[in-house]
Amino acid sequence: LFAFILCFGCINVYADNGGYTIDNYAVNATYNSNNTIDVKEVIDVNFSSYRHGIYRNIPETMYINRDEKYKLKIQDINVLNDEYEVDSDSGNRVIQIGSADYTIIGPHTYTLTYKIVIPEDYHSDLDFIYYSVLGNNWDTTINHFSFNVQFEKALTEDEMSNIEVFSGSLGNQSNDLNVMPIITPTSISGDVYNIGAKQAITLFGELRQGY
Repeated sequence: LFAFILCFGCINVYADNGGYTIDNYAVNATYNSNNTIDVKEVIDVNFSSYRHGIYRNIPETMYINRDEKYKLKIQDINVLNDEYEVDSDSGNRVIQIGSADYTIIGPHTYTLTYKIVIPEDYHSDLDFIYYSVLGNNWDTTINHFSFNVQFEKALTEDEMSNIEVFSGSLGNQSNDLNVMPIITPTSISGDVYNIGAKQAITLFGELRQGY
């Protein structure tokens, strides 16, 4: 199972040319039974110097076991109360949030929503949950991170017991950030304080075929 974790392209956020920290970052998502994830992110950024905004990169490819590749679609992108442009670059969907005409300093909250469309997997005997709620390419600290993932179709007791959380540096096979998830038949949630740069949090679990 660790091979699934090691080969997943991470999701990352960064400000233009640095000069920021993240006070709070909240991810709320719904795992739908039609192989899509509806995501809402609220990111409280504190700029220490004048900047135009941030870039949000979302990978469009997911690699499993190196030789198993899935092409993702990132759809229905929207940013609330901020100018933004969407493009693709180096296998990522790139959301440039902010304006070239003005700069900001101090606290600012970014709210964005999007849909991840996942193709059918290549396995005939199982399905799986695989979601990096926090990517590993951050170049700054996160004072507080929280996530709440809802499931359209309820998990069984066996599926709930199979859910694992991997956290820490890239490729880590343990839970170094001590994420203590709350798992119910319809959700997984948790939060972490004082996350350093280059850290990630990934949820993984086997599901019944046809989930």
